[in-house]
Amino acid sequence: MYLPLQRLTRYRFHLVGSLIREKSYFLTILFLKFSNYGDVFSDVFGATSRSLITDFYSPEEIINTPLEDMVQFLVDKGHNHFAEPEQLAKELKRISRESYRLQPRLTDSVESNPGNQHEQHPVL
Repeated sequence: MYLPLQRLTRYRFHLVGSLIREKSYFLTILFLKFSNYGDVFSDVFGATSRSLITDFYSPEEIINTPLEDMVQFLVDKGHNHFAEPEQLAKELKRISRESYRLQPRLTDSVESNPGNQHEQHPVL
Protein backbone atom coordinates (compact mmCIF):
# COMPACT_ATOMS: atom_id res chain seq x y z
CA MET A 1 0.00 0.00 0.00
CA TYR A 2 2.81 2.42 0.82
CA LEU A 3 5.19 1.18 -1.86
CA PRO A 4 3.85 3.31 -4.77
CA LEU A 5 3.89 6.46 -2.62
CA GLN A 6 7.38 5.63 -1.41
CA ARG A 7 8.65 5.20 -4.97
CA LEU A 8 7.03 8.45 -6.12
CA THR A 9 8.52 10.29 -3.16
CA ARG A 10 11.99 8.90 -3.85
CA TYR A 11 11.67 9.72 -7.54
CA ARG A 12 10.64 13.30 -6.73
CA PHE A 13 13.59 13.59 -4.34
CA HIS A 14 15.87 12.38 -7.14
CA LEU A 15 14.39 14.88 -9.64
CA VAL A 16 14.76 17.81 -7.24
CA GLY A 17 18.38 16.85 -6.57
CA SER A 18 19.05 16.61 -10.30
CA LEU A 19 17.46 20.00 -10.95
CA ILE A 20 19.53 21.62 -8.20
CA ARG A 21 22.71 20.07 -9.59
CA GLU A 22 21.93 21.20 -13.15
CA LYS A 23 21.07 24.75 -12.06
CA SER A 24 24.28 24.96 -10.06
CA TYR A 25 26.30 23.77 -13.05
CA PHE A 26 24.50 26.26 -15.31
CA LEU A 27 25.27 29.12 -12.91
CA THR A 28 28.94 28.12 -12.95
CA ILE A 29 29.07 28.23 -16.76
CA LEU A 30 27.12 31.51 -16.77
CA PHE A 31 29.60 33.00 -14.29
CA LEU A 32 32.49 32.02 -16.56
CA LYS A 33 30.85 33.71 -19.55
CA PHE A 34 29.29 36.71 -17.76
CA SER A 35 30.62 37.15 -14.23
CA ASN A 36 28.32 39.99 -13.07
CA TYR A 37 25.06 38.67 -14.51
CA GLY A 38 23.60 37.68 -11.14
CA ASP A 39 23.86 41.30 -9.94
CA VAL A 40 21.09 42.51 -12.25
CA PHE A 41 18.22 40.02 -11.90
CA SER A 42 16.83 38.82 -8.60
CA ASP A 43 15.98 35.49 -10.27
CA VAL A 44 18.49 34.33 -12.88
CA PHE A 45 16.01 31.66 -13.95
CA GLY A 46 13.11 34.10 -14.40
CA ALA A 47 11.45 34.56 -17.79
CA THR A 48 13.17 37.82 -18.75
CA SER A 49 16.57 36.63 -17.62
CA ARG A 50 16.21 33.34 -19.52
CA SER A 51 15.18 35.24 -22.65
CA LEU A 52 18.21 37.49 -22.33
CA ILE A 53 20.52 34.48 -21.93
CA THR A 54 18.90 32.77 -24.91
CA ASP A 55 18.80 35.75 -27.27
CA PHE A 56 22.17 37.32 -26.44
CA TYR A 57 25.05 34.89 -26.78
CA SER A 58 27.68 37.00 -25.03
CA PRO A 59 28.17 40.21 -23.04
CA GLU A 60 29.59 41.76 -26.21
CA GLU A 61 26.23 41.36 -27.94
CA ILE A 62 24.55 43.22 -25.09
CA ILE A 63 27.14 45.99 -25.33
CA ASN A 64 26.69 46.28 -29.11
CA THR A 65 22.88 46.33 -28.98
CA PRO A 66 21.47 49.87 -29.18
CA LEU A 67 19.98 51.09 -25.89
CA GLU A 68 16.52 51.60 -27.41
CA ASP A 69 16.46 48.01 -28.69
CA MET A 70 17.56 46.68 -25.29
CA VAL A 71 14.85 48.71 -23.53
CA GLN A 72 12.22 47.39 -25.94
CA PHE A 73 13.48 43.83 -25.41
CA LEU A 74 13.16 44.22 -21.62
CA VAL A 75 9.68 45.73 -21.92
CA ASP A 76 8.51 42.94 -24.24
CA LYS A 77 10.06 40.02 -22.38
CA GLY A 78 9.32 41.49 -18.95
CA HIS A 79 5.67 42.13 -19.90
CA ASN A 80 6.12 45.75 -18.82
CA HIS A 81 6.82 44.74 -15.19
CA PHE A 82 10.02 46.75 -14.81
CA ALA A 83 9.51 50.20 -13.31
CA GLU A 84 12.54 51.65 -15.12
CA PRO A 85 13.50 49.45 -18.09
CA GLU A 86 15.88 52.08 -19.46
CA GLN A 87 17.82 52.10 -16.18
CA LEU A 88 17.92 48.29 -16.24
CA ALA A 89 19.20 48.32 -19.83
CA LYS A 90 21.94 50.79 -18.85
CA GLU A 91 22.86 48.59 -15.90
CA LEU A 92 23.05 45.53 -18.15
CA LYS A 93 25.35 47.35 -20.53
CA ARG A 94 27.51 48.58 -17.64
CA ILE A 95 27.97 45.17 -16.09
CA SER A 96 28.57 43.71 -19.54
CA ARG A 97 31.51 46.07 -19.96
CA GLU A 98 32.81 45.40 -16.44
CA SER A 99 32.33 41.64 -16.57
CA TYR A 100 35.40 39.46 -16.20
CA ARG A 101 36.55 38.08 -19.55
CA LEU A 102 38.02 34.64 -20.04
CA GLN A 103 41.23 34.25 -21.93
CA PRO A 104 40.50 33.48 -25.60
CA ARG A 105 41.99 29.98 -25.35
CA LEU A 106 39.57 29.15 -22.50
CA THR A 107 36.51 30.70 -24.10
CA ASP A 108 36.19 27.93 -26.68
CA SER A 109 36.12 25.23 -24.01
CA VAL A 110 33.29 26.97 -22.15
CA GLU A 111 31.27 27.71 -25.28
CA SER A 112 31.67 24.23 -26.75
CA ASN A 113 31.12 22.43 -23.46
CA PRO A 114 29.17 19.24 -24.25
CA GLY A 115 27.29 19.58 -20.98
CA ASN A 116 26.13 23.10 -21.68
CA GLN A 117 22.66 23.26 -20.07
CA HIS A 118 21.61 26.17 -22.23
CA GLU A 119 21.41 23.78 -25.18
CA GLN A 120 20.33 20.68 -23.24
CA HIS A 121 17.79 22.23 -20.91
CA PRO A 122 16.49 25.56 -22.23
CA VAL A 123 13.89 25.70 -19.42
CA LEU A 124 16.51 26.06 -16.71
